[in-house]
Amino acid sequence: MTTTQGREALAPEAFPWILRQRITIPSRVAGYIHRPALVKTAMPTGRRLTVLKASGGFGKTVLLAECCRELRQNGVATAYLSLDERDTPDMLDTYIAVACASAGLDMRHGPDSADLIGQPAYRTALAASRIQALGRPFVIAMDEFEQLKEPACAAIVEFMLQRGPSNLHLALSGRQLPDGLNVAALVMDGRAKMLDAEDLRFGRGDVDRFFNHRLSRRALARETQQSAGWPFALRILRNGIAADTGVPSGNSQVAGNWIESRLLARLGTDERDFILDLGLFGWLDETLLSEVLQLSDAMQHVRSLSVLDGLLEPVEVGSAPNWRLHPLIRRHCATRRFREDGDRFRRVHGRIAKALARRGETLAGMRHAIDGGDPFLAGEIFEQAGGVRLWVREGIARYQAAHELLTDEVVAQSPRLQLARCIALTLAGHQHRARALYTQCQSAEQRMDGFQEAAPGDRLADDCIVRGAMLLYGGEQVGSKRMRALLHDSARFSQSPLLDAPTRAIMQYFPSLLHFLKGEFEAALDRLSAVRTLYPESRYLAFYGELLHGQTCLMGGQAEAARSCFESARRLVREHLPLDPVAELSSQVTRGELVLECDPAAVVEPVGIRRALTARGTPFSFFTTALNLFTQIRLLTGEANQLADATRTMLVRVGSAGMPAFARLLAASRVSALVIAGHLDEAERTWLEQALPGTTASCLDMKTQSWREVEGVCEARGRLLTATGRYDEARDLLREFHAIAERHSFRRMQLRALALAIALELRAGQPKAGLRHLTRYLELFDESPYILPLVHERATCTDLLSQVAADASSPHKEPAEGILAAMRRVGERQGLSLTDRERQVLRRLPDGSVKAMAAALGLSVHGVRYHLRRLFAKFGVADRTNLLRRAKTLGLITDDA
Repeated sequence: MTTTQGREALAPEAFPWILRQRITIPSRVAGYIHRPALVKTAMPTGRRLTVLKASGGFGKTVLLAECCRELRQNGVATAYLSLDERDTPDMLDTYIAVACASAGLDMRHGPDSADLIGQPAYRTALAASRIQALGRPFVIAMDEFEQLKEPACAAIVEFMLQRGPSNLHLALSGRQLPDGLNVAALVMDGRAKMLDAEDLRFGRGDVDRFFNHRLSRRALARETQQSAGWPFALRILRNGIAADTGVPSGNSQVAGNWIESRLLARLGTDERDFILDLGLFGWLDETLLSEVLQLSDAMQHVRSLSVLDGLLEPVEVGSAPNWRLHPLIRRHCATRRFREDGDRFRRVHGRIAKALARRGETLAGMRHAIDGGDPFLAGEIFEQAGGVRLWVREGIARYQAAHELLTDEVVAQSPRLQLARCIALTLAGHQHRARALYTQCQSAEQRMDGFQEAAPGDRLADDCIVRGAMLLYGGEQVGSKRMRALLHDSARFSQSPLLDAPTRAIMQYFPSLLHFLKGEFEAALDRLSAVRTLYPESRYLAFYGELLHGQTCLMGGQAEAARSCFESARRLVREHLPLDPVAELSSQVTRGELVLECDPAAVVEPVGIRRALTARGTPFSFFTTALNLFTQIRLLTGEANQLADATRTMLVRVGSAGMPAFARLLAASRVSALVIAGHLDEAERTWLEQALPGTTASCLDMKTQSWREVEGVCEARGRLLTATGRYDEARDLLREFHAIAERHSFRRMQLRALALAIALELRAGQPKAGLRHLTRYLELFDESPYILPLVHERATCTDLLSQVAADASSPHKEPAEGILAAMRRVGERQGLSLTDRERQVLRRLPDGSVKAMAAALGLSVHGVRYHLRRLFAKFGVADRTNLLRRAKTLGLITDDA
């Protein structure tokens, strides 16, 4: 695969805050001396791990870059990443994946990634799975490894070392390895090699070539001895600076002395100040230099300084040349600038910050503002970049990364930044803190010194976005006063010509989602059509809009239309959001719900679903879908007791967070599980303790409940009343449940009501009434092929369904036979009790060898064989071929697994 294809595989707009310089292999420095033997020794493909560990200035970056260039020239896919001290685990996870995509790795296609979603480093794990599918060597090189400060970042690299595929090769360079990275075992068994300062020093012959064979024997001996083979010292010596005594060791004090005495000492004041200012730039380009230093020919001035020959490291980012000073010089100059003229230090950093902000590089701009000691400028940049709207435009990752740079002091003095923090707290699941802060900032003054005043419409739009996030993530009841106010305000703002397109899109999406939750599907689709016109402005909204449309079709019984929408959403994830674990899991869950309805035996539960239900910061619409999938699968597989326990734990969390709609759905699922498990007394207690509706009217109240709540509560109530022999009360409830579903064209809900009614009448000894309900079910089944409701009631409905299937004159003979076959497949699947690890091994079965499965799952070969033997016994087969065939028959794995 070419690099161009790799770039297409990951749309740049997916992560616009990525600094492309960091994932671009540096070009050769001026005066580069090729040392083929050293390059061959350091070549990463010779082993699992290669480490270049030495003090600053020993040419680690130069050597690593040379290896990477040679690998790419030889057709080996190679990802390069320069690390940063401010990399959080999530940012590092993202940079690794984007670097892999830039190296040609297709992040859209390959093995299904559902089993990777629950892992902490999802994007890295996804890249690893794609690398394994690639089937040929792939190299990931990381420079300046000492910059990683957080143990969780080292854990990501440890993950790649221990659990990455066998064709993955890692190369690390830096001054020291961080705590938590265990390379000793790899070195001992020959899978890792470490090169230190002694390996990297220049010998006499290298020094001679470095000076183009121009030195006399005496001069060569002097420079070799004086530099001690330190490449950084040789770079400076070659520029003709007078030498003094001392042997460099590469530590910061010696490096500083060399820079002062040999680079800066003989410069004029203006040139010295110019170089000290350059030390404040992370990366140099002509436009940025000229704008910040207010020089029309700034880059030409840089090139004219002969003392910098070989000390500027070039990086070609697209067609734009970028440079950076050697790290030792950059750090020394920045420190010296601060000590000599703190005001100028802060002033230049501030100019860089503002220039980067104007270019749309929000994170980099905010960082320079912080480095310059001006956190309030960082807050201003955040506001100018959109504030809370960064969440809407560019997703959670960039929003959270930028928000983390805002200090408490800055946030406290700005109501708009307090609103931004409300979003961050909500996304992190801290609902109570978000609500308290929102109340506080509502009473605060709307204008603070030092911040640009926002237009009233902008402030109100920001407030609407924050309220929408808090209500939808907080499980607010759909009929509450706050929900009605959000519906009104967002609809009004969606028509404002003063707001940008992404903001208008979210203002259209909020009403669409609220109408959907309320069961007003026609109104939801009308709103969604307006959102579609703004899709090009936000891939996130395009994706979630397709999911919403598909769920509307699913509820209405339009299975094929729903499938088309879900496939469209899946394509958007693969093409534009391949590194977004929430989007990937959302796609898996919604498609899984459709499979569940149409062929229950074929559904495969995404591994990350339990974490999504128990993690903090989950939107209500996704939670309801995930909970339905989680619940129905466990009821199908005979795990009602386990479901009851799981929902009890979840209820504690949502109860403490004050999320009533979440709690009602969980309580209904728990009651259904308890009834099916035969714990009727506990089910009754749960109903009372959780204050679930006590009358038919309150169960069916569509004004205060979402349609999901109505569906879950009525199912649970219907099962409980039937199981406890209150048949008349159950008939009244299910009759009204069916009627409201029919009136609103909720086809799936209608089929569920009929299935419960069939079971009720058969248990009440009224088979004719049961047959009438079954006939109606089969009539609707022709248009909406949903099998799940009857499969759940198979214990009581099978005989009646068999009578219909046996009647040659019945117009419903064929669908009855199909439903009976589905019931048998589910029954076979229910008899299998598989552990999570056995399910993972089973999903990897089509991938290939036991060794490949072991590498993918982080197991030993013996461990995989152990689990395979257990699977053979449980499925009653003797080999992998029959195990694969049997698993596919039961729907435990699919043809595209």
